[in-house]
Amino acid sequence: MNDRQRSNGPAIGNAAFSDLLSVDAGAHLQKLAACMFPTPAQLPVELVRAALKRGAAVIDLQVRKRLLAIRDDGEGISGSQWLSLACALDPGRDAADREKAIAFLQSDASPGIGLLAVWIPGSLDIRIENADSLGKKTMHVKAGRVRLTDSCALAAGTRISISRHQGPVEAEIKLLRELCAVVPQLIVLNGQPLEKKSLLRRTLVQRTLEPATEGGRAGVAIPARGDVCRIWLLDQGIPWQALTSASYHGLVFEAS
Repeated sequence: MNDRQRSNGPAIGNAAFSDLLSVDAGAHLQKLAACMFPTPAQLPVELVRAALKRGAAVIDLQVRKRLLAIRDDGEGISGSQWLSLACALDPGRDAADREKAIAFLQSDASPGIGLLAVWIPGSLDIRIENADSLGKKTMHVKAGRVRLTDSCALAAGTRISISRHQGPVEAEIKLLRELCAVVPQLIVLNGQPLEKKSLLRRTLVQRTLEPATEGGRAGVAIPARGDVCRIWLLDQGIPWQALTSASYHGLVFEAS
């Protein structure tokens, strides 16, 4: 190609390259909320896990087609998480800053996504009220705008209310009942306390083990049927991964 041919080609400046290589933080949020779990219906479970990490003893959920609300009596959302969430949800902020905020919140909530679960598919209006030792505040996200105020109606804890087009209510309730049944804290779902169940079911015998670390819980059982060993990994008492293997030296067991 000669110099004249080069001059006739399209000119791509630094600004164009910047636009080409920029990250769409909004799309990243949507992907996390929609694809992090086998189904977006698991997002309310993730909000329960986040509340448990804040030290909640009682969690009250309302799961409706057009409303998802969760209230807890925990220690409240920390200041760093609050500012990061406000940045992550604000399309007016710099894309690089939003990505840093998303990465911080996801790392802080590992293995899940924690408060990023508020960005559920089809959400129209997100209101988060928070009361902690540093004060009271409210975050309101609507129509692409984030509004922060230094007040809320709570005495303590956190309340998250999400208005939406139409949520998968039946699937959400089913997953909450199945995955949160082992959690020792009180969880109230649509006005009814969640039924407690053992994660290791259909067993011949099972035993709870003393935890090696403070706050941990473990159990082991001999299944009534099957020849596959299963190990459930828990976070805040909620399963987040299952490992399977062939029998171990001829022994079959289940553990959590």
